[in-house]
Amino acid sequence: MVARTVIVNPQSAFAFLASTTHPAYTTFVTEQQHDITTQDDIKLLVDSFYEKVNRDPLLAPIFNNLARVNWAEHLPTMYSFWSSLLFNDPTYKGQPWPKHAILPVNLQHFERWLSLFKHTVREHFSGPKAIQAMNVAASIADTFQNRMQLVR
Repeated sequence: MVARTVIVNPQSAFAFLASTTHPAYTTFVTEQQHDITTQDDIKLLVDSFYEKVNRDPLLAPIFNNLARVNWAEHLPTMYSFWSSLLFNDPTYKGQPWPKHAILPVNLQHFERWLSLFKHTVREHFSGPKAIQAMNVAASIADTFQNRMQLVR
């Protein structure tokens, strides 16, 4: 476990966190960090991430106005999705690409999504699974972005 305290001046947050997050998300707490090891950790990661997405001025309209995500259905699907990727849990049965292929998103959206995801992981976790989660998210963003360039 790693104890981490981060104090950020909101005025300079963007410069400090430019490569990891959007400046609107500068709330940090001191906590004992551990790796992602349980389903509760997956739930914390997913819930915290989508809380940020729902507050984000770039991503929230895509999720809520265009895709009209039903969060009561989507969140359990995301728990299963990330559990399958990080723990090899075979419960996820889905094809995420077709639902995303029709959305009007570009590089800026993918960069913001990945930035928020990485920030959320770093906010709560540290260790090999946390690194794996960030790497998988980067791979997903890259793959979807490349596919979208091919279909447009």
